[in-house]
Amino acid sequence: MGLDFDPIHEHLTARWSTDEGSFDQRIDLTTTAPYFGGKRR
Repeated sequence: MGLDFDPIHEHLTARWSTDEGSFDQRIDLTTTAPYFGGKRR
């Protein structure tokens, strides 16, 4: 099992394998702007 982060497109990709095959699951992240500046995912 693996977990990769794509900072440009702001999503995670989970990868795992079972007896039935290999699978990928993309997890899109949202970003908010806190009152004190910066970004929060």
